Amino acid sequence: VALKLSRRTGMTAAAVHQLFGESFLLARSMDEIKDSEARQHLVHVYHAGITDGDGRAFLTMEYVPGTTLAQRFARQTKVDAPQLTKWATQIAKALRGLHGLDVPVVHRDLKPDNVLLGMDNLVRLVDFGLADRMLNAQYVPGVAGTLAYMSPETSQGASTPASDVYSLGLLMYEGLTGEHPFRDLIAPVDLPDALYSDWLYEAKRRHPAVPPSSLNNTVTPKLNAIVLCCLEFEPDKRF
Repeated sequence: VALKLSRRTGMTAAAVHQLFGESFLLARSMDEIKDSEARQHLVHVYHAGITDGDGRAFLTMEYVPGTTLAQRFARQTKVDAPQLTKWATQIAKALRGLHGLDVPVVHRDLKPDNVLLGMDNLVRLVDFGLADRMLNAQYVPGVAGTLAYMSPETSQGASTPASDVYSLGLLMYEGLTGEHPFRDLIAPVDLPDALYSDWLYEAKRRHPAVPPSSLNNTVTPKLNAIVLCCLEFEPDKRF
C-alpha cells in the first residue's frame, strides 16, 4: 500500500477531513461505482484515521508502482496512436464511472501528471484534490485545476462532466504530438495577469486546434475526429 502521513501532530477528526477530504470523496465514490472496468482505473482508498499517541493523520491507499503519463510523454515525446488510444480508453472508462454516479463526480484536474501508469501498463486516475460532486446544480461552481488543461467553461467557473472530456482531449493531443494544441496562442505582452484567463477563453473560441495527424502520421482520421470532438469549445458538442 501507499501510506500518506501528516507532518502535523495532535490533529482532530475535522482537521483530518479537511486534509484528506478529496480522498474521502473518492472512497465514497468507489463504494458507489459498480462498473468493474471503471474501478480498475481508479486508485483505491482503503482507510483513513488518526494515529495513536502523536495524533497524525494517515491515509492508506493502493500503491501503484510505475510512472506517470507526464513522465512517459517527456521521455517518448510522441506516443504512437495505438498505444495512446489504449491509455485514453482506460481513462475514459474511469471517467465513465465517476460521471455515471447518481450525483456525478467531476475530476477537474485531469492532466498527465495525475494519471499513473503502472508496471502492468494500465492507467489509474489519482489526485482528486479538486474533484467535487455536482449536487443540485447543473455544474460544479468555481475556477479550479491547471490552466493548461482546463476547459473553457471551467475557466469561467462552471465545470461539468464534459469539462473532464475536454481535459482528456488535451492529454491525448499532447501524447500524440508532443505539443500542446494551443501552444501558438500568445497573449499580448501588456496583458495584465488578472485578464489572462478571459483572453485565453476568447482565443480558444476563435482558434480551434489543428488536427493531431498534422504532427503525427500514425493518427488515423477516426482518431483525429475523436480528439477534436473532445476539444470542441462548446461543452454540448463534446462526447
